[in-house]
Amino acid sequence: MTLRLRSPVAALPFLLRCLLGLGVSWLPLLPAFDGAPLGGGSVAHADDDDDDDDDDRERPMRRTPPREVIATGLTPAQLATLRQRGYAVVAQRPNALLGNVTLLRAPTGRRRDPLAEVRALGGAVRADHNHSYRLNQQSVCNGLPCTPGWPLAQIQWPAAGTRCNAAQPTIGLIDTGVEHSHPALKGAAIERLTLPGHGQRRRADTAHGTAVAALLVGRGEGVVSLLPRARLLAVNAFYRAGAAGDRMEAWDLVAALDAVTSAGAQVVNMSFAGSANALLGDALAQLDRRGIVMVAAVGNAGPRAAPQYPAAYPQVIAVTAVADDRRVYHRAGRGTHVELAAPGVAVPTTDAGRATVARSGTSFAAPFVTAAAAALIGRPGSNPATVRRALGDAALDLGALGRDPVYGLGLLQLARLCGERAQR
Repeated sequence: MTLRLRSPVAALPFLLRCLLGLGVSWLPLLPAFDGAPLGGGSVAHADDDDDDDDDDRERPMRRTPPREVIATGLTPAQLATLRQRGYAVVAQRPNALLGNVTLLRAPTGRRRDPLAEVRALGGAVRADHNHSYRLNQQSVCNGLPCTPGWPLAQIQWPAAGTRCNAAQPTIGLIDTGVEHSHPALKGAAIERLTLPGHGQRRRADTAHGTAVAALLVGRGEGVVSLLPRARLLAVNAFYRAGAAGDRMEAWDLVAALDAVTSAGAQVVNMSFAGSANALLGDALAQLDRRGIVMVAAVGNAGPRAAPQYPAAYPQVIAVTAVADDRRVYHRAGRGTHVELAAPGVAVPTTDAGRATVARSGTSFAAPFVTAAAAALIGRPGSNPATVRRALGDAALDLGALGRDPVYGLGLLQLARLCGERAQR
């Protein structure tokens, strides 16, 4: 049989169906297009089966090249040139990590790639797309074991009042908003930081940020509480993007990193994932030089997906998720960047309705490593390198012998680091 198609464009849907039918998973995702159905938003898909294959992994959203570019190092003359070419200077922000950051929007109908055009200005210009980032949550309990105490037992988190548990570090949280009135956060030291202009957008749901905050500094019954005496600097950098769900753009992400670290954060938790971004990479490198520990979820795009960011940057501790039987979360990303594993399947934490629910996703594994790093960073002589080395040396090796792309160095273990007897 001979198949006749009128044009190469008409053949694309057919070819894509064939490739997907053959199990091809390497089709590239381009950054989200400004004003289009954007791929950076978060859609929390309920997990519809209880096995550990990846047939129900997170479905990537449709993405096309964006018209928005973020840049640093632009001179007044270069800005004037861009304006003459029809570019709009949407906003500018001072940033202690990067200098002045400019958000540009390219004119419609322009055939040249906006990013290439901005980069071609030369000089000290650093630029990239205004990429989008999504949250890394997928399901609540859904037939999985919901034993409240299992996460702390798996990582041998110390009892209340011990050296690690009593630590009072300052943690930065870049997430959705946090519901400060939630009973699980009563009495917690949470400071809300705001980004200029962010309040003009539609608010993101607070469930994700509240759940992560409760893991880090919560005090309520029935939820995992890691560092109840820590100070939490919370930045709401996400917004609701219509049908695309909650998302954050690189423009706000680099501003949020500046905000939490300028306010004194020693460790930063990033329970989201997306594309590599030049300005994000520059900011993280600067924070690493300043002695800030950065922790990120590896993402829930599935084991065959390309590495996601910021977790895949070398300055960041990339965290995957495991269940109570120590099997890896079946939607977790894999790769040589994976550094540590932590509980992230059916983890008891908050719900926006003041109930306690068991949530799954690499989003909820990252806070365990963040808390562990925060408990260590305040010790004399500690820095990001010594903290990472200590956490890696103490980890319980899982999977293939030594570091592997599934579990990294292994499961987080705190007993020995906190001066208690290890039980394996």
